[in-house]
Amino acid sequence: MLKDMVKIDKRFENSINLYLDIDNRNKIDSYVYTRSSQNIMDYYLDNIDNDRNHATMLIGPYGKGKSHMLLVLLDKVRSMEHPYLPIIISGTGDDLNQAFLIGLTDALKRARLEKLAPESYYSEAARRIGQWKCDFPDAYDRFKAELHKLGIGSVDDFTRELGRQSKKALGMFEQIYPVITSGSEFKPFLMVETVRIYEQIRDVLAREYGYSGLYIIFDEFSKYVEGHEKDTFAKDMKVLQDMCELAGRSGDGRIYLTCVAHKSIKEYDAKLSGEMKNAFRGVEARLDEVRFVVSSQNNYELIGNVIRKDNNALKRIRRIERYYQNAIKSYSFSCFSGLFDEDDFRKYVVEGCFPLMPLTAYMLLHISEKVAQNERSIFTYLSHDEKGSLCRIVEECTLDEADYGVTADTIYDYFKSLFRADGTDALIHNEWLKAEYALERAGDEDEKKVIKVIALIGIIDRPDEVSADMEHIACSLNITSEECSAIMDRLVERKAVIYRRRKHAYCFYNNVGVDIQAEIAGRAAKLPADADILGTLKSISELDYVLPKKYNQDFSMTRYFEYVFMTPEQISRLPKPSVLFEQRFSDGKIVAVVSEQPVEYDEQLFERLNDKRIVVLVPQMVFNQTDNIRKYIAARELIKDKAFIDENAVLEQELVNYCDDAAYEVNRYLEEAFDTESGMCRVYHANEKYAGGFRHSMTFNMFLSSIMMDYYDNAPIVNNELINRQNISAQNKKARNKIVDMILSNADCSEFLKGTSPESTIYRAVLVNTGVCGGGNIESGCERVIMEIDRFIAQCDDNRCSFKVLYDRIMGMGYGTRKGIIPIYISLCLSRLHDKPVLSFKEKEVELDSGTLGNVNDAPGNYYLYVEHKSIEKQNYINELKKLFGAGTGQDDDRGVLTGILRWFRALPQAASNIGRDARCDENMAAKLKKLCSMLRRQDYNPHDFLFTELPAGVGADKGDYVSAIDELVRLKQFLDHYLENVSSEAASIIRRRCGADEQDSLRAVLDGYNARYAGQRKDIILNRRTQSIVRYISGLSTFDDAEIVSGLSKLVTDIYIDDWRDGMLENFKRGWNEFCDEIESEHSAGSGTGIEKLLLEGQNQNLLDGSDTDDNSTSYFLKNAIREAIDEFGDSLDTKEKVAVLARVLAELVAGENT
Repeated sequence: MLKDMVKIDKRFENSINLYLDIDNRNKIDSYVYTRSSQNIMDYYLDNIDNDRNHATMLIGPYGKGKSHMLLVLLDKVRSMEHPYLPIIISGTGDDLNQAFLIGLTDALKRARLEKLAPESYYSEAARRIGQWKCDFPDAYDRFKAELHKLGIGSVDDFTRELGRQSKKALGMFEQIYPVITSGSEFKPFLMVETVRIYEQIRDVLAREYGYSGLYIIFDEFSKYVEGHEKDTFAKDMKVLQDMCELAGRSGDGRIYLTCVAHKSIKEYDAKLSGEMKNAFRGVEARLDEVRFVVSSQNNYELIGNVIRKDNNALKRIRRIERYYQNAIKSYSFSCFSGLFDEDDFRKYVVEGCFPLMPLTAYMLLHISEKVAQNERSIFTYLSHDEKGSLCRIVEECTLDEADYGVTADTIYDYFKSLFRADGTDALIHNEWLKAEYALERAGDEDEKKVIKVIALIGIIDRPDEVSADMEHIACSLNITSEECSAIMDRLVERKAVIYRRRKHAYCFYNNVGVDIQAEIAGRAAKLPADADILGTLKSISELDYVLPKKYNQDFSMTRYFEYVFMTPEQISRLPKPSVLFEQRFSDGKIVAVVSEQPVEYDEQLFERLNDKRIVVLVPQMVFNQTDNIRKYIAARELIKDKAFIDENAVLEQELVNYCDDAAYEVNRYLEEAFDTESGMCRVYHANEKYAGGFRHSMTFNMFLSSIMMDYYDNAPIVNNELINRQNISAQNKKARNKIVDMILSNADCSEFLKGTSPESTIYRAVLVNTGVCGGGNIESGCERVIMEIDRFIAQCDDNRCSFKVLYDRIMGMGYGTRKGIIPIYISLCLSRLHDKPVLSFKEKEVELDSGTLGNVNDAPGNYYLYVEHKSIEKQNYINELKKLFGAGTGQDDDRGVLTGILRWFRALPQAASNIGRDARCDENMAAKLKKLCSMLRRQDYNPHDFLFTELPAGVGADKGDYVSAIDELVRLKQFLDHYLENVSSEAASIIRRRCGADEQDSLRAVLDGYNARYAGQRKDIILNRRTQSIVRYISGLSTFDDAEIVSGLSKLVTDIYIDDWRDGMLENFKRGWNEFCDEIESEHSAGSGTGIEKLLLEGQNQNLLDGSDTDDNSTSYFLKNAIREAIDEFGDSLDTKEKVAVLARVLAELVAGENT
């Protein structure tokens, strides 16, 4: 019988409870050290010896011996010459403050130091009841009545329950307390008092009782965190934070605090709310994490310690043929061969863990790490006498000895309830769900066992150690490969599992009533004939890039060849080989020819790929993966089909797996078809078949290096991969920009000669170590690139050239310079230039700085360089412009001078800046003024072109005649500066002439005289609104300034202030002033002088209406007011003359009616 061969050590049956077992000598003495646990014990004892690390969190999975080790540690610290008082904190309640007080009280009682024990919530509740009984009989009576309502008959019995620290009794008291105390909450202790009490007890124990201090263990801390209510979590964390801080402070004694958890708090993110995470951060920072890591070898030794076997049993194990063969075969699995030598594997696993199959022991260890809890762990599985445990399996085993071997499916059965409960770990929960679904399809127990093993391997999720292939499954279940194969075939046929070619392993088949294969095939059939087969092939191909290693090593950089898949038809349509490089950057291309028909060499066809950077691979195998790729495309479309996925959510992973399998098959073909070593494909270069053989991949790689060496033989060698590359990181770009700006401004760069900053390492790699700066021999490739840049700059001498010319040259054949270093070398060459570089983006000039050179680097075809020769004439011209237009002395660049000109122009009154035919000057000057103003009203400028070409030409100067340009600009500027003054004088002259005054007369005097001449009659005549406004303005004049008077009249006469006059406004003013004067004078001459109340109505009878003698009786008074109100309602919509005309027509009609 199996139970005769092995005995389960019952010392491991029960887990350690620190609170209950602290005085259990049997458990303390039975502890078996492993190397890992001895190291952790030494760590904690060393902390005590050296007074450090006072607050820690011990983290380790359930069932690995953390609590047992701490039990031994507490026994050691309380047995020292100057002991520590062990305190066990249980966080099972809702109030951590109370838990710390209870833990301290219990510890003092165990040490027979009850008199030092602080008050607890229980003792304080009992004290309050006694106080009510003695001093507040009404409150006591109410208390008894409330107890009676809760079914408690005796106060004394209730008080005794409090003395026993009954949580139920305390809960009742807390419920009743607000009723007795008018709503007060029973919270007798503040957390600061708890810390103070611990501090006092620590010091008293040290001073008076010879203790070193307190050693606090917060047991099951992770369970406390998991089960805590979030409403009080922050308050409790403040208590724990204060206790951690107290532990870190020295007094007469010391305090050590260790929280025990089976996972790091960071691993509880899914379970904790945001508030709880924030509350814990303050504590987390004060706890040093200590990992209770038991080595894998130690774990197997521990299992062996639980499963006892004598020498006879060990000898019998080797005679159990099936067990022994499968167990020894398991050594080939990486989970064992990477951990043990063969002898140790046989000793500790095959024999030590018997009757567990080696993979059963492996899965037990790893599953317990994933899901174990106090109730179910490694040791409960091994030693508890319960359903599914090893102890029960051994006891009830009736198998023949030949069939001994506890298989891995028992691990699934034992921990299944935890798989179901762990909803926070999606992997575990999903594998359990799929396994349960598959179990419903299983036909027999053997099939169920296989499903359970596949589920365990999926939950463990260590494919590099264990995979769900035939060999692992067979050894897990102690069956032969043939037996396993038959079971797997049945499960595949039932669509319970599916074999994944890419992973070489089985996994669960997600089937919810949809035939996924048929669905994919249907979608694939509907794809257009020209579906993007080659594009998809490129995206899933693992043939992506090849690095020519020898070249890269010699030139300290990374060049690469990119695989490109093309059909013969595509090659025939290729206009030129360089198109391949324009589509996607790479240093070389490996064109893999894909065809469903055999391809023979065609010189005319392959001429289109005749480029020294291109290698052509022509396989002997025809391309037979089109169907696979179409199904891959169809599966990807189904994944993206939201409606389909919403209805079949569990199939999404199945579709992903299908795509993986299809991609795997395609890559298997590519690996075989384009294998240069096997001779399965022909290699062509420069339109010639490569005659040399490729015995192995290194030979082909050397061939690629030779191509790079021939094509990029003068590449600059810059030994820094962070900058000598095509695309650099944002951090390195920022560092490069700083270097470029300092070079352009001729700043001192000596700070970069030492240090480890990005700027320093890049500066030294690109400029110093290459010899470009700092003396020494210049690296030949760098020297040639700089010569090419200088040659390009020379081409730009008085000539605008595109940077694409330069980039094509230094990135093309011979150099292949990486973009990362180019801006540095360009800035260096431009900074040494005596003449003036002018950069432009398309047609617009831009500043020369690191940002612009970075943009040039990204799109050289959009940027241009022009080098302007410096000369005395040009410098004098610029200096005169700066003086004339007030540009700052520091603004020596063209943009600064242009800014000064524009600032002057935009400050001119609009009348001047909009000058036209009213320029009041000769025709030639008027044309120049109009041209100048038109140029300066533009929004976009190229400063250099404008100053040296457009501006001189605009003012009529010959090309290069900057002296004449300045003379003309001085004349035009003076005219514009005084234009408003001149226009104002002209307007004043118009006023004087119309009023019959002399030019030398004061404008104020002229207008006062004119006003006085017609003032006497003006009250009897009706004027339009504009005329009235002018009359009022003249009557109210208070200034003698002619310009101010003209400005005011210009607005009244033309509706526009003189500053804003446009072309032709002076003529408008003249016409408007004459109209004003005509109206005033004509009304005056036509006036009868007999008063407004006599109106001559010209009609058929020319009746004269006289209202001067009419009495204002009440009726006529109301009529007059009604008429006035009606007129007022129209406001300014009619002027006075229009209103009078309407009244006149009404009167005429009234008179005509009277006469008839």
